[in-house]
Amino acid sequence: MRGMSFSFVAFFIYCVVAVVIYFLNGSDYLHWFLDVSNDSFADFGTYFAGVVSPFAAIFAGFLVYKSVMLNFYQKKIELVRESLERLDGTTQIALKKPVKNKCISEDFYGKPFVDIVYAISNDHLPKSEAIDTAIISMIGNMAILAGSVRSYFKLIENFPSGDDDVNWLRDLEHCYWVDRYSAICNRMVSIVGDEAVKKKCREHQLAGLEEVFLFRRL
Repeated sequence: MRGMSFSFVAFFIYCVVAVVIYFLNGSDYLHWFLDVSNDSFADFGTYFAGVVSPFAAIFAGFLVYKSVMLNFYQKKIELVRESLERLDGTTQIALKKPVKNKCISEDFYGKPFVDIVYAISNDHLPKSEAIDTAIISMIGNMAILAGSVRSYFKLIENFPSGDDDVNWLRDLEHCYWVDRYSAICNRMVSIVGDEAVKKKCREHQLAGLEEVFLFRRL
């Protein structure tokens, strides 16, 4: 957006300078304004068109280029957003999937995975190796999601718009993901420990997990 504004300002200044140079270059501008003839207009039009047309052509080409790139950028954001929605859907299905493991007591057998995590976090259910493995696997999936969301935030931040619009949109998106996964993610990490999470996640996924869901360094 700043680039477009700067281009318009530069083009306007160029036109003004061209007009000023025309009148300062031996032209009687006072007489021109007081007694404008067809010849005067023709001479000025020929000069102005000859000087400004090349720059105007370059400027028009630049605007077409920026328009095409902006369209590509919007399409890229839409594709990333669609991918995030699919990944969000599969993560929600996994969190709500009933856990049917013999190591779980009868009171929690068949309960959704998210309920099992909260029960262990609240000391209502003892930890087990099988559950820890499942939690670490789920954290890995959420780290992939968090890394993708973090990349999506960067796309929004680089979108050619006003700073206020970009910040507002990014904060709005962040609130959505925090509300959806921050609590459960923090509980799962507290159950298995930071080191287990570090071993499971790649560097960019870990960075996304820390920035988007955990709000702390592991």
